[in-house]
Amino acid sequence: MNYTNFNKSLVSENTICYEYNKQFCNNNIKLLNECYNNWFKIDINQIIKLKEIISDITDYNFDIKGYKKDNMIILFNNIKTRYYIIIFSKKIKFYWIHIK
Repeated sequence: MNYTNFNKSLVSENTICYEYNKQFCNNNIKLLNECYNNWFKIDINQIIKLKEIISDITDYNFDIKGYKKDNMIILFNNIKTRYYIIIFSKKIKFYWIHIK
């Protein structure tokens, strides 16, 4: 993973939060908004593209699941790693939280 693309914070002794500090391209912003707005009837191809975006950014595997809550899409690949995509109108924030 390219750690220069993230701001790293130690949340607790065993929890690290990474905030993605780059801007998403317009195509990815469009996809993330479509996923958020249509979460319960999302197309499998959109899910695959969403997984590709996250795995490309984090260099982690493609095997993630998720759900929508409030203004977020919450994705996870196991009990210790969570990905938070927070959508504020036209601005998108991406956080990756890892528990050691």
